[in-house]
Amino acid sequence: MRVEPWLNRAVAFAKGTGLVEQEGGSRIKLTEQGMQALKAVSAVETVLIEEKAFLNAVGTRATEAMVEKIMRMEPSL
Repeated sequence: MRVEPWLNRAVAFAKGTGLVEQEGGSRIKLTEQGMQALKAVSAVETVLIEEKAFLNAVGTRATEAMVEKIMRMEPSL
């Protein structure tokens, strides 16, 4: 799986802006505000084209264990 080196910082930023919340210690969940932002970005076909394609290709294969391993790289979250 391709790992974005700034994933942990992006999650920290999203958490700080209220788009996600930490659940159960290591799980990250979209908030209502995050869901609204997702819908807005998804509705515009010309925005984040490569990122959307990547997530569509690997999103169903990404396990929580993989994400948990990535998140352990940044203990300050």
